[in-house]
Parts: sequence; C-alpha cells; structure tokens
Amino acid sequence: MVEREIKEEEKTGEKPFLCKKKMKCRFPIARIKKIMQFDEEIGKVSTSAPIVISHAIELFLTEILEMLAKEAAKRNSKKIVLADVNACFTEHGRFDFLKPLLSKEEAQKR
Repeated sequence: MVEREIKEEEKTGEKPFLCKKKMKCRFPIARIKKIMQFDEEIGKVSTSAPIVISHAIELFLTEILEMLAKEAAKRNSKKIVLADVNACFTEHGRFDFLKPLLSKEEAQKR
C-alpha cells in the first residue's frame, strides 16, 4: 500500500490524504449506523459515514443553541423556554421543517 502511495505521489506530485488520528464523536456511532440502516435502500454503511453525520449533528445543534441563547438574551433571561424556540424557528426560515414538532409539543401541554 505504501509503495502504491509513493508511485501516486511521483505521478501527480501531490501527497495522498492520510488520517492517522482517531476522530472523537459526541454521539454514539453504532446508534447512528443503526438508524441509517433502517432505510431499506441503504445496504452497508462505511465506517466514516456515521462519523461525518455525528459531526454534522453536533454543528446543527450548536447553531440552534446559539440562536436560542440570543433569543433568551433578548429577554434578559438565562433560561431557554419554549417561547424562545418558537420565536427562533419563526424568525429563521431555515428551521421551518421543525415547526410541526413544536405544534405537537404545544398540543401535548394543553
């Protein structure tokens, strides 16, 4: 394998990408893989796919939480409440797909 990489480097002049350190994930990789395999169209899942999805989930949640913290700061509050979530999702059109989840939550409270 190393010999092949050296030959590729000589031909193209570029070094191949090697990832030697282990990626740390905040979400369980096995569970992500199971969820992915619920879909019948998905056969085998590569080892890197759940890791990438784990990082995508982390970035998505970080973005939402930062927006919710700004909404709470507007009210001079340290707590994030459901009203902040509603305000954030109605203000930003990117999260329209989450609005049905909020309506279910409000219906359960009543």
